[in-house]
Amino acid sequence: MSGYHAVLSKVFIVAEHPEYQRPQAAAEFRPSPEYLRWGHTIRGYWLNFAKTGNPNGRGLPRWPQYASTTDLTLVMGEAFVPVEGVNSEVLDYLEARALLRRAEYDAVEQRMTVDETR
Repeated sequence: MSGYHAVLSKVFIVAEHPEYQRPQAAAEFRPSPEYLRWGHTIRGYWLNFAKTGNPNGRGLPRWPQYASTTDLTLVMGEAFVPVEGVNSEVLDYLEARALLRRAEYDAVEQRMTVDETR
């Protein structure tokens, strides 16, 4: 039996036995219309971001561009709402660490460039 046929036989075995496909709790889950709308919105953001680098698109709540001056963040709960200052202390810390790491990287890169020109 070729590898292709072996894989197909496994697919048919799984198809005949739904208990192999997913846990029982997941099989019994029935999403509400609100849950489906939320998932549709998230998928829309991901698809737009993958296509254009920008999550915003027609029919979606506006996702504001991040700015460190406001720490404006899109909170994704029952509604999608931009909120200022969410986790601002953590974000400020992470931004400071990122800037330090960038400065360290730039310094190493500059030393390597100088060494190559000698």
